[in-house]
Amino acid sequence: MQLKKEYIWTDYRTDIYYDIGVSESLPWLEMSPYLEVQHREENNVTVNYIPRFSQIFMEILKQALDKPELREDVKKIANVIMHLLAQADRITGVSVEALREDILEIHIERGYYGDDIRKGYGVLSNKEKRCILHFLRLHIDAEGRRLYFVEAMREFFPGCYIYLYKYDNIFFIHIPQKENEERTRKLNLIMALFMDTASKVRVFWEYHFGILGLDETMRLNNIKIV
Repeated sequence: MQLKKEYIWTDYRTDIYYDIGVSESLPWLEMSPYLEVQHREENNVTVNYIPRFSQIFMEILKQALDKPELREDVKKIANVIMHLLAQADRITGVSVEALREDILEIHIERGYYGDDIRKGYGVLSNKEKRCILHFLRLHIDAEGRRLYFVEAMREFFPGCYIYLYKYDNIFFIHIPQKENEERTRKLNLIMALFMDTASKVRVFWEYHFGILGLDETMRLNNIKIV
C-alpha cells in the first residue's frame, strides 16, 4: 500500500490534461482505491477521483456510462473541474500530509483496519481523530521502524508513565485518570494501531504502582502492587 506516492498536483501546470478514466472500457471502475494518480506521462495525468472527489464526479460519470455520445464532453468538463480543484487546493493551503491523512481516514471508516478499529475511531472527537491519523501517517512513513505508541498515549492520557520491562517485553503503564468505558476504548484503539503485537501490557489506572527509589510512587494507600 503506497499511500505516500505521488501528490495529484505535483508539478502542476495549466496545460496538463487530467483524465478521470472516461473511455469505452470505463477503466475508472477498476482503479486502485489507494492512489490519487494512476498514471503520469508528460502532459497527461490519469486521476483516481475516488479518494477525494467521488461526490463531484460520480454523477457525470453515470451520464458517460448511460450515454456514450457524451463521453468526449464529459472528459473535457472533468479536466476543467480538475484544474479548478487544483486552484482551490492551493488557495486553501491543503498539504500533501493532510491529503494522505484524509485517505487513511477513509480506509479506517471502510473497515480496512478491522471492525474494532473502525468502531473505536468512530467515537473519537475530531481533534482526537486528527491525532490518530497524524501518528498513523508517521508510522507508515517510518515503514514500521517506529510505532508512535508512547507519543499517542501521552497525547490521549496526559501525565501517563510507560515503563518497559525488557526481560519479559512487558509494558507497565500508569494512567492517572480514572478508568471508564470511554477511556478504555481509546486505550484499546491506540494499542491496536501502534503497539508491537509481541509486547505484553499491564495497565494501572489512577493509582501508580510502587517503584523502589521513586518516592512519589511509594505513598501509602495510593499505590498498587505489581
